[in-house]
Amino acid sequence: MAPKLQIRLFGTPSITLDGKPVTGFISNKSAAAVYYLAATNRIQARNLLATLLWTNSSDPYAKKNLRNVLSNLRDLLDPFLEITRDEVSFKVGMVDVVDSVRFATQLNAAAKLPVASQERSALLAETVALYQGPLLDGFSITDAEAFDEWVLSEREHCHLLAIQAFNDLVVYSTQHGELLSGIDYASRLLTLDPLREETHRNLMFMLALDGQTNAALAQYRTCQRILQTELGVEPDAEAAGRTVDGDSGAIS
Repeated sequence: MAPKLQIRLFGTPSITLDGKPVTGFISNKSAAAVYYLAATNRIQARNLLATLLWTNSSDPYAKKNLRNVLSNLRDLLDPFLEITRDEVSFKVGMVDVVDSVRFATQLNAAAKLPVASQERSALLAETVALYQGPLLDGFSITDAEAFDEWVLSEREHCHLLAIQAFNDLVVYSTQHGELLSGIDYASRLLTLDPLREETHRNLMFMLALDGQTNAALAQYRTCQRILQTELGVEPDAEAAGRTVDGDSGAIS
């Protein structure tokens, strides 16, 4: 059986081979090269990698260090990498899982399905399960401004895609009366974007429909506190379609 290499970039990044962590990287830049190659999923010029990982260093110094990194990666990941005089890439079909690549691929597939279809909802549910946190969360390297800029851009892009996917699932769950799923998706969406008043309203609505009146009231108060603190505004109770009575503790 062929060995399975899995690279996870969402949340704390990891590289595993047949379920065991790959160790022995000579530096974080060696791991960074793997993460970049995996995330971009295409052939990269060695010159670009040298600049990406040693942005402020001289060209000879950057290229020398890249040679050391690639030598280290040959030792650790030889069956999976294609390293030539000018280019570096993962061999086609050799990596079993790159979560960020699968995330993007499945979102593209979902976009081609009817918006209100169960098939699309199921695919989105499978996709958001891949999103375990910000891209390369907590990972950093020095003297690599170009790499840092790439990470920030990709992290924000994936974050926005996740927000949209969760929102679509909340809307689908609300419309189809799938309360428990909808409550879960709305709660997870609010951890990504706590200022989404519409999502707070959807969550309150589903909690109330599920008979969780106290939880719905608590959610309103949470929404009220967040909007007051961050934006200096009150929730739009009329738009939510219900009034909260703070004295009686009821939602009507």
